[in-house]
Amino acid sequence: MTDIKNLQNILRSYGAIDFETIREEWGFYKIDDGTLLRVKLVLVNVLTRDDLEYSFAWSNVIGVIAPPELRGPPSNKRYSSEELITSIEAEDLEFKELKKGISEYVLENGVRVSVRPVLAMVSRTNKYDTRGMPIYVTNVQPIWKIKPMKIKK
Repeated sequence: MTDIKNLQNILRSYGAIDFETIREEWGFYKIDDGTLLRVKLVLVNVLTRDDLEYSFAWSNVIGVIAPPELRGPPSNKRYSSEELITSIEAEDLEFKELKKGISEYVLENGVRVSVRPVLAMVSRTNKYDTRGMPIYVTNVQPIWKIKPMKIKK
Protein backbone atom coordinates (compact mmCIF):
# COMPACT_ATOMS: atom_id res chain seq x y z
CA MET A 1 0.00 0.00 0.00
CA THR A 2 1.33 3.45 -0.94
CA ASP A 3 1.32 6.13 1.76
CA ILE A 4 -0.16 9.57 1.07
CA LYS A 5 3.23 11.29 0.61
CA ASN A 6 4.27 8.79 -2.07
CA LEU A 7 0.90 9.16 -3.78
CA GLN A 8 1.26 12.95 -3.77
CA ASN A 9 4.77 12.62 -5.24
CA ILE A 10 3.45 10.38 -8.03
CA LEU A 11 0.64 12.86 -8.76
CA ARG A 12 3.15 15.73 -8.84
CA SER A 13 5.39 13.83 -11.27
CA TYR A 14 2.33 13.57 -13.57
CA GLY A 15 1.61 17.32 -13.29
CA ALA A 16 -1.35 16.75 -10.97
CA ILE A 17 -2.08 17.76 -7.39
CA ASP A 18 -3.92 15.90 -4.64
CA PHE A 19 -6.99 17.34 -2.94
CA GLU A 20 -9.32 16.68 -0.04
CA THR A 21 -13.10 16.84 -0.28
CA ILE A 22 -14.66 19.23 2.24
CA ARG A 23 -18.27 18.90 1.03
CA GLU A 24 -20.27 17.88 -2.01
CA GLU A 25 -23.85 19.11 -1.80
CA TRP A 26 -26.79 18.37 -4.04
CA GLY A 27 -28.48 21.22 -5.89
CA PHE A 28 -32.18 20.81 -6.66
CA TYR A 29 -34.16 22.00 -9.67
CA LYS A 30 -37.90 21.69 -10.34
CA ILE A 31 -38.70 21.29 -14.03
CA ASP A 32 -42.02 22.64 -15.33
CA ASP A 33 -43.10 19.07 -16.20
CA GLY A 34 -43.06 18.31 -12.45
CA THR A 35 -39.76 16.42 -12.37
CA LEU A 36 -37.24 17.09 -9.63
CA LEU A 37 -33.55 17.03 -10.67
CA ARG A 38 -30.74 16.51 -8.17
CA VAL A 39 -27.46 17.92 -9.51
CA LYS A 40 -23.98 17.55 -8.04
CA LEU A 41 -20.55 18.32 -9.43
CA VAL A 42 -17.71 16.04 -8.32
CA LEU A 43 -14.07 17.00 -8.79
CA VAL A 44 -12.13 14.10 -10.33
CA ASN A 45 -8.60 15.44 -10.71
CA VAL A 46 -6.58 18.64 -10.84
CA LEU A 47 -3.64 19.36 -13.11
CA THR A 48 -1.32 22.21 -12.17
CA ARG A 49 1.59 24.13 -13.55
CA ASP A 50 3.85 25.50 -10.82
CA ASP A 51 0.88 25.78 -8.41
CA LEU A 52 -0.16 28.91 -10.30
CA GLU A 53 -2.49 27.56 -12.97
CA TYR A 54 -5.06 24.81 -12.51
CA SER A 55 -7.03 22.62 -14.87
CA PHE A 56 -9.99 20.78 -13.38
CA ALA A 57 -11.63 17.54 -14.49
CA TRP A 58 -15.08 16.95 -13.06
CA SER A 59 -18.15 14.81 -13.44
CA ASN A 60 -21.76 15.92 -13.24
CA VAL A 61 -24.01 13.60 -11.27
CA ILE A 62 -27.72 13.96 -12.00
CA GLY A 63 -30.61 12.20 -10.30
CA VAL A 64 -34.16 12.23 -11.66
CA ILE A 65 -37.35 11.93 -9.62
CA ALA A 66 -40.30 12.19 -11.99
CA PRO A 67 -44.01 12.20 -11.19
CA PRO A 68 -45.76 8.86 -11.87
CA GLU A 69 -47.45 10.11 -15.06
CA LEU A 70 -44.06 10.76 -16.73
CA ARG A 71 -42.57 7.36 -15.89
CA GLY A 72 -42.34 4.63 -18.50
CA PRO A 73 -41.14 1.07 -18.94
CA PRO A 74 -37.79 0.44 -17.18
CA SER A 75 -34.90 -0.17 -19.57
CA ASN A 76 -31.36 -1.49 -19.09
CA LYS A 77 -30.26 -0.08 -22.45
CA ARG A 78 -27.31 2.32 -22.53
CA TYR A 79 -27.93 5.16 -24.98
CA SER A 80 -25.34 7.19 -26.84
CA SER A 81 -25.48 10.97 -26.73
CA GLU A 82 -26.62 10.94 -30.36
CA GLU A 83 -29.49 8.54 -29.55
CA LEU A 84 -30.63 10.72 -26.67
CA ILE A 85 -30.46 13.97 -28.65
CA THR A 86 -32.49 12.49 -31.51
CA SER A 87 -35.13 11.18 -29.06
CA ILE A 88 -35.92 14.52 -27.38
CA GLU A 89 -39.68 14.93 -27.03
CA ALA A 90 -39.79 18.10 -24.87
CA GLU A 91 -37.02 20.56 -25.68
CA ASP A 92 -35.56 23.37 -23.56
CA LEU A 93 -37.94 23.00 -20.63
CA GLU A 94 -38.40 25.77 -18.10
CA PHE A 95 -37.10 25.11 -14.59
CA LYS A 96 -36.61 26.73 -11.20
CA GLU A 97 -33.62 26.35 -8.90
CA LEU A 98 -34.83 25.20 -5.47
CA LYS A 99 -31.47 24.78 -3.71
CA LYS A 100 -27.90 25.64 -4.68
CA GLY A 101 -25.44 22.77 -4.44
CA ILE A 102 -21.84 23.61 -3.68
CA SER A 103 -18.83 21.32 -3.71
CA GLU A 104 -15.72 22.43 -1.86
CA TYR A 105 -12.19 21.07 -1.91
CA VAL A 106 -8.75 21.93 -0.47
CA LEU A 107 -5.76 21.27 -2.70
CA GLU A 108 -2.66 19.81 -1.05
CA ASN A 109 -0.99 23.24 -1.32
CA GLY A 110 -3.76 24.87 0.77
CA VAL A 111 -5.69 26.46 -2.11
CA ARG A 112 -9.47 26.24 -1.54
CA VAL A 113 -11.67 25.48 -4.54
CA SER A 114 -15.43 25.63 -4.56
CA VAL A 115 -17.72 24.99 -7.48
CA ARG A 116 -21.44 25.35 -8.03
CA PRO A 117 -23.12 23.46 -10.85
CA VAL A 118 -25.68 25.60 -12.68
CA LEU A 119 -28.33 23.99 -14.86
CA ALA A 120 -28.40 25.93 -18.14
CA MET A 121 -30.72 23.75 -20.23
CA VAL A 122 -32.81 20.61 -19.84
CA SER A 123 -34.80 18.54 -22.36
CA ARG A 124 -36.79 15.32 -21.83
CA THR A 125 -36.30 12.32 -24.11
CA ASN A 126 -38.72 9.47 -24.80
CA LYS A 127 -36.21 7.03 -23.24
CA TYR A 128 -36.32 5.61 -19.70
CA ASP A 129 -33.76 4.42 -17.17
CA THR A 130 -33.68 1.19 -15.15
CA ARG A 131 -36.31 2.56 -12.73
CA GLY A 132 -38.63 3.86 -15.45
CA MET A 133 -37.63 7.48 -14.93
CA PRO A 134 -37.45 9.60 -18.09
CA ILE A 135 -33.92 10.36 -19.29
CA TYR A 136 -33.12 14.05 -19.62
CA VAL A 137 -30.47 15.76 -21.72
CA THR A 138 -28.90 18.51 -19.63
CA ASN A 139 -26.35 21.26 -19.94
CA VAL A 140 -24.75 21.92 -16.55
CA GLN A 141 -22.12 24.65 -16.27
CA PRO A 142 -19.63 24.91 -13.39
CA ILE A 143 -19.04 28.21 -11.60
CA TRP A 144 -15.58 27.99 -10.02
CA LYS A 145 -14.24 30.01 -7.09
CA ILE A 146 -10.55 29.68 -6.17
CA LYS A 147 -9.18 31.11 -2.93
CA PRO A 148 -5.38 31.25 -2.74
CA MET A 149 -3.67 29.77 0.27
CA LYS A 150 -3.17 32.10 3.18
CA ILE A 151 0.42 33.05 3.79
CA LYS A 152 1.30 33.09 7.47
CA LYS A 153 3.19 36.16 8.63
